[in-house]
Amino acid sequence: MNMLKVMLSRRSVRAFDRDKPVESWKKDAVIAAATSAPSAKNLRPFRFLVLDDREILDDLGNVLSQGKPFKECDFAVAVCADLSDYPDGSLGWLEDCSAALENMLIEATSLDLASFWFGVYRRDPKEGQVRSVLEVPSHVEVQGIGVFGYGAESVPAREGVDSSVVRYGRWGDFKA
Repeated sequence: MNMLKVMLSRRSVRAFDRDKPVESWKKDAVIAAATSAPSAKNLRPFRFLVLDDREILDDLGNVLSQGKPFKECDFAVAVCADLSDYPDGSLGWLEDCSAALENMLIEATSLDLASFWFGVYRRDPKEGQVRSVLEVPSHVEVQGIGVFGYGAESVPAREGVDSSVVRYGRWGDFKA
């Protein structure tokens, strides 16, 4: 599958077939995609918590109001940033973590896995709930969680450019 086709096929799926485990080599490929993400000034603040322990996934599923997918998925990856040595006030870690998360979602799609991006950072109350379940220390931020498995639902692929969100030139060229 060519890369653009994979990207157009990548859609958020929130229902998973819990009875169909993901092969370990596919999990490894998703993690490899995460760790290969670009990083501003190559500071690489990202840290990845691989969540494949059913008890942890169920704990997330029980505490979060949108937790059902955690009870169904095969595994998830919490994308975090260790800010202990990161420049004060810099938000480059958000971009680094976002690139890593997107890399995982695209790789999962190329492997015929379903996935979605569960936003965590600055989302109350789920940020505190996730931090508590995963026992995340104060110098670490949780940007989001990639949730993975074989899909129990299908979402159609996108078809090329959505011209309603693209303009060339200046912002004023967007019409309200």
